[in-house]
Amino acid sequence: VFNNISKHIDMEVTLVKPSDENIVISSKAVQIKIPVEAFTESKMEVPIIIKNAPKDLDVQIHPPKTKIVFQTPLSKYNFITVNMFYAIVDFSDINLQTDHYLKVALTKYPLYIKHIRLIPDEVQYIIQK
Repeated sequence: VFNNISKHIDMEVTLVKPSDENIVISSKAVQIKIPVEAFTESKMEVPIIIKNAPKDLDVQIHPPKTKIVFQTPLSKYNFITVNMFYAIVDFSDINLQTDHYLKVALTKYPLYIKHIRLIPDEVQYIIQK
């Protein structure tokens, strides 16, 4: 078990022969390689897209953007762009009688980013006919 890894691991590990004679091991050892990379926190502000709003209604949200706070590998930091993210609110999720806010969902983002937070994660809406 490895804990608090701070640098790459590259080592050979000897395999223990199993007691069951029906199990055959073709190698006496295996090579273990564990790459380690530093992460950094980043922020990106993206527009929020309104999905499933009726065509006869003008739905506006406030604020119109959300800030995405996340951790990314240091090697990818300079390559992250706004176009890699897609934030939405879904009008079909709303109950007009009780809901005063729409939940913001992040539906597209790079798979290598971690610990994602949206600020705000809910937005107010205004409906005009």
